[in-house]
Amino acid sequence: MATRMNVANAKKLGSRHSKNIFTSILSRRTFYIVLGNF
Repeated sequence: MATRMNVANAKKLGSRHSKNIFTSILSRRTFYIVLGNF
């Protein structure tokens, strides 16, 4: 559900905000990978 809301918000606010969501998802994914290594 959270990802659907993010996509909807990105469509409303425009491409600039969608890039921010994309980078936040990437950073979050890398963060979990680092935690997994520990």
